[in-house]
Amino acid sequence: MKKRFIVVLMILICTNILHSQSYKYKLVEDATIQTNGIFNDWGASYKTQAYPVINILPKNYSQNGNVDYTTYLQKAVDNNSVVLLPDFPILINDIGINLNTNSTIIFQKNSKLILAPTSKTRYSILKANGVNNVKILGANIEGDRLKHLGTEGEWGYGIEIKSSSNVLIQGGIIKNCWGDGICIGRSTAALSRNITIKNCLIDNNRRNALTIGSGDAVSVQNSIFANSNGTFPMAGIDLEPDNSNDDLKNINISNVTTFNNAQDGIIISPDNLRSKDNTNGKTLSITIQNHVDKFSRVGLSLLLAKEKNLGGPINGNIDIINPKWIYSRAAAFKNYVATKNNIKINIKNPAIRTEGNGSLFKNNLGVNKMLKEASINPLINIQ
Repeated sequence: MKKRFIVVLMILICTNILHSQSYKYKLVEDATIQTNGIFNDWGASYKTQAYPVINILPKNYSQNGNVDYTTYLQKAVDNNSVVLLPDFPILINDIGINLNTNSTIIFQKNSKLILAPTSKTRYSILKANGVNNVKILGANIEGDRLKHLGTEGEWGYGIEIKSSSNVLIQGGIIKNCWGDGICIGRSTAALSRNITIKNCLIDNNRRNALTIGSGDAVSVQNSIFANSNGTFPMAGIDLEPDNSNDDLKNINISNVTTFNNAQDGIIISPDNLRSKDNTNGKTLSITIQNHVDKFSRVGLSLLLAKEKNLGGPINGNIDIINPKWIYSRAAAFKNYVATKNNIKINIKNPAIRTEGNGSLFKNNLGVNKMLKEASINPLINIQ
């Protein structure tokens, strides 16, 4: 009888663990979309000076998004500083569109860039590589994850920004990419600088909604990062450099919602900033303010040092102000490993809502106990 009880108990425990970690796609609530102004006409003030792409399309063009017009769109972008996409969907191949310095691309209400199915492991539907002063307004971009022709890779991006500066992405939706909805990184020694993402919904991408691999003065505001699932990390926002030549400086994330991501709402994993000759370590600065996570496996995760450390400790500050972690499937907050670093983490005024309890716990013993139990770094300060 005792053995049977233990077996039943173990089954129940395992069942509960699997249930807490299981993933199922959820629609983002309309109220959240409306609050963040996702579908406002953000390009209205530029339309009078824009070149209509429809003017360059061939006669008898299709309005059904079933004909590849990549060449025509690239020509319009190359010859005009401001372009207005047709008010209907068009098909783009896996070469994608390269944006130029001093360029603005405007989506209308029914505009849409649809990626034709590809077997490539890497693509960028829109790419800003080594350019300055770029605006993408009201984006409606759909990747090929539902029709992808291969099984390998994880680097298919809706928008890719590399070694560029003064880039604004405002409004619209990016979804169903084989990798990330938006990826910010570096292709040369130059960092991406002064990058702003506002009023976007990034949904159902296979790797992450947003990856910030390298940048200085990156601002993410009033946006929704939802339903990342398929291949790790599967986060709403992933701050993860590739190597010690990268930087995470002046990263400001404010008033964002991460929603029902298969793993983390936000994960910060800076350990690749180390190198064997990096004895003094690099310095990062990250501020996350008014972050709301709903239904992700973990609301916010810190992976600040891996088991095999190279070089000196990473320095700097991570400030997390007024977070709300709601109905997390596994844990509201996790700090996996935190050795050999000098990063000071300040968590101010956290609020946690657990399944079956209708109230938010703020700054009480319950919240602090949950957070402190998850914290193994003495540099974490919870207020």
